[in-house]
Amino acid sequence: MSRTDPQFKLRVPPALRDQIERAALAARRSMNAEVVIRLESTFAPGQVPAGIEPMSQTDHSVDVCSVGTFAAMCGASTDDVIAWMDSGTIPCVKVADFRMVNLAKIKADLDGGKDSFDEGDYDDE
Repeated sequence: MSRTDPQFKLRVPPALRDQIERAALAARRSMNAEVVIRLESTFAPGQVPAGIEPMSQTDHSVDVCSVGTFAAMCGASTDDVIAWMDSGTIPCVKVADFRMVNLAKIKADLDGGKDSFDEGDYDDE
């Protein structure tokens, strides 16, 4: 997902908007990314439109996101994110048939003082 992807306006009640904003802040992501993650997670495997990577993990205690969502959150292309995963620059996990970015590991490493992500950092994952 990128800034050039199609956009549309969405009307939501103020209370729902506030909930989305709080959830996004807590997860350290944009409101748009929060909405996309929640929408993606509603698609069951096999029912996802072409070109969208689903979040098939329903256990919300696992802090992961799709390649497309991570790309949108950090302003990178999906190809860049895939390359980072392939080179071990960022941590990933496999959920069902999908590789997901391991946000929990990134957060833990940042909280532990990590200040750069280099090729090979996560080769063993």
